[in-house]
Amino acid sequence: MRRLRSFRMVLGALFIVSIGLNLTLLVSTFHAKSLSSDVKTSATIEDNNIILSFSSSSSFYEPGEKASFYIDVVNRRDQTIRRIDYTVTVRALWYLRIEVFQMEGSSEREGRGYRPRVWERLSIKKTLPELIPPGLYALELIAKPVGMESTSPATIIIYLRPSSSHLQSSLLAVIILGLALALNLTGVLSQVGSYKRKAP
Repeated sequence: MRRLRSFRMVLGALFIVSIGLNLTLLVSTFHAKSLSSDVKTSATIEDNNIILSFSSSSSFYEPGEKASFYIDVVNRRDQTIRRIDYTVTVRALWYLRIEVFQMEGSSEREGRGYRPRVWERLSIKKTLPELIPPGLYALELIAKPVGMESTSPATIIIYLRPSSSHLQSSLLAVIILGLALALNLTGVLSQVGSYKRKAP
């Protein structure tokens, strides 16, 4: 009887977790669709030293997909910029702008650096996590050219749409766990009823 109770508690906990995950998927998807006009695939910042443009090859991606981003740079200085270090911070807009992950890197342009008045492009390829909720995500780029101050953030917004396989799997899990829990409870109730009938 104690094992049966423990098994029932595990089933109930899994069922609640599955419902929570499904609600998270539904809420984040609805939020993203209602704010789809807020998608922004490019942003440009500039000052006396540099022009920097941050962009995405697409306005939407799916979990597990390889995303492509670009940093376009024009050096306004008379001297070559030897290297540019950068940080891209990804934040979930649908959940209090919480930080999801961060990418860091640097580029020396194969040793030649960033020459004055020459347009240069840096490509960033990133495979997105498989287990990441759908919704709107802000990508904030901060660049730090060697010998210069860090730039102000260049922010783009992309839509991570739900994977059909994830939705099907999560719904199937809820159905299976719900049926298992219902059958388990039905068996327990029938045992209780039999016990009561046998009692004098």
